[in-house]
Amino acid sequence: MAHPAFRNGLDPTWATDGRRLAFTRDTHVYLARRDGSGLRRLTSGREESSPSWSPDGRRIAYRRAVRGATTAIAVLDLRSSRVTQIAKLASDVPLIWSPDGTRLAWSDSYRGTKYVFVARADGRGRPRPITIGEFPDWR
Repeated sequence: MAHPAFRNGLDPTWATDGRRLAFTRDTHVYLARRDGSGLRRLTSGREESSPSWSPDGRRIAYRRAVRGATTAIAVLDLRSSRVTQIAKLASDVPLIWSPDGTRLAWSDSYRGTKYVFVARADGRGRPRPITIGEFPDWR
């Protein structure tokens, strides 16, 4: 039987150390140890989803609702609890970290065409399209 901490959880993602799990529940991002202990809510906005761990396990990128029907990419620093908004999105897409944890990639529509975008994970600079296509991967 599943631990109650994970009940109704969606979008699960393991930290690179394999000891912690981030997931979406009740429109917020949560964190718990793999045995379900240490459950804590990480976000407090209106609607957040699709967490993605940084390679070093110190940050979590996720989608969050902002004004109106707009969605944005945010990065939460787990040590400082600081949230940085990276970019606004047109669609629900997976977020992919670069192997060194300095950038995020995702695919999104712009003027009717799908592009792969890249942005710095610290929020500096603007996201930029690097190619036409979908499903970015750093490999």
